Amino acid sequence: ATQVGITIASLLLGGIGERTLEPILGFVFGWVPEEWWGITRTALIAGVAYFIMTALHVIMGELMPKSIALQRTERTALWIARPMTFFAVIFSPLIWLLNGIGNFLLRRLGFHAAEGHDQVHSPEELDMIFTESHKGGEINQTEFEILHRVVRFSDTSVRAIMVPRLEMQALPVAVSRKALVNFLQSRPHTRIPVYEDSLDEILGMVNSKDLEHLNNQELSRELEQLKSAISDKNNGQRALDFDQAADADAKILDLTPILVDAAFVPETIKIDKLLTEFRKRRQQIAIIVDEYGGTSGLITLADLLEQVFGDMPDEAGETEPEILQRPDGSIQVAGGVSIDEVNELFGLGFPSDEAVTMAGLVINALGRTAVVGDEVEVNGIRLRVEHVDRFRISTLSLFLPTDGKTES
Repeated sequence: ATQVGITIASLLLGGIGERTLEPILGFVFGWVPEEWWGITRTALIAGVAYFIMTALHVIMGELMPKSIALQRTERTALWIARPMTFFAVIFSPLIWLLNGIGNFLLRRLGFHAAEGHDQVHSPEELDMIFTESHKGGEINQTEFEILHRVVRFSDTSVRAIMVPRLEMQALPVAVSRKALVNFLQSRPHTRIPVYEDSLDEILGMVNSKDLEHLNNQELSRELEQLKSAISDKNNGQRALDFDQAADADAKILDLTPILVDAAFVPETIKIDKLLTEFRKRRQQIAIIVDEYGGTSGLITLADLLEQVFGDMPDEAGETEPEILQRPDGSIQVAGGVSIDEVNELFGLGFPSDEAVTMAGLVINALGRTAVVGDEVEVNGIRLRVEHVDRFRISTLSLFLPTDGKTES
């Protein structure tokens, strides 16, 4: 409807404008010699009239209304809502006819005819709009970063942001009381996976509060036994067996009664679909499995939210930043940081089709397990392994070219 109105307005301005301006321009161009009159004078007047009307149409009919609408969005929308509705209803047959002819011609030429729901902005176009709005000062840096992450949200798989298997906090289903106490003292997460023999055989999840309750129950039971033994000794009965009390730490506790079902998702699922699953199941954590059914890692609702709002502060205190730019220009990066994040932050072009993390990128380039001091060059950028935890690269350094040019 808007395009039809613009076209009609342009045609009317062209027809009316030339007739209106012709007497005025005829007077203005009265200095033109008589021998030039006729076709030359008519063409000159028509060209100037066309230029004036085009300029007025662009300025008064396009630029100024758009600027006013952007600055007074709500007021403008309320003011033009009724006229636009009336215009769309009146010209709906013409609009339907023009759309039908256009779509028919597109199909005859082998193109897809766009329907109403297709005539909207794609995520890439939205990202471009947000970028331009940020450059123009319409949205601040924080708003731009959040909107940018929202647009990219559906493109990210859980494999890129999950907590890897080696960093998972988990408990065996049969755990000694001493091991449980030590685990609770390490300030674990709220929900902990429980496994049978290995992390590939996860049985379910337990809540840390339930573990504390279970430990308190065992402690109360041991105190009661200790009081009973002391009472028996005072009454001249069986002596207190301190070895038996010491064996309490080695007692095996069964976590099966406090287990709850765990959610399992493939590592290829996109995080927007996982968020939908979390909402359906009313859960906040899921176990990630690979194509062979083994455990790859886990992911929480907080990990998904960080993809929109950025890194959240850790309750346990300050942690070392995953990406740190040093004074000498080099960049310190944790091995678990995703390649896409580094590419986006520094405008690099590291390939991310075969590896997800920076550690994987280095290992693929080396073709073997890494040791401290290993260096590789990827797309003209030197990467050096700084720290290795067993076979896992925990920290590496990036050295950008001094001229600032990189291959992408």
